[in-house]
Amino acid sequence: TGTARTMEALGTASGRRAPGPRGAAARSQARGGGTSTSASRAPVEPQAAYLGLDFGTSGARAMVIDDRDGVLHSEKVDYGDAEEAAGSASVWRDALFSLLGGIPSEVTSNLRAICLDGTSS
Repeated sequence: TGTARTMEALGTASGRRAPGPRGAAARSQARGGGTSTSASRAPVEPQAAYLGLDFGTSGARAMVIDDRDGVLHSEKVDYGDAEEAAGSASVWRDALFSLLGGIPSEVTSNLRAICLDGTSS
């Protein structure tokens, strides 16, 4: 399903790593080809990015990773008063907008999937 693929891409489903190379690199690997040494190379594909958002009891977190599980961006926003946050959708909304606004545009332009998680006690 789409959700399972998103979680897999974020490296959260069954401990598996994110998918391997895509596009020209994947086609080259499938043909058994290596890297080209010619002067005229195909343009490098932008690095795919995957966003994970977690909303918990005391705050919200965002992490963006690449295909190799490298962290491209990470950020946390505290809600402040946990009791107020528990009953206020506007606190969660403000945290979401703050997290999304903090992600550099060169990262957001390469987002391929988003996974959202919510836990609270």
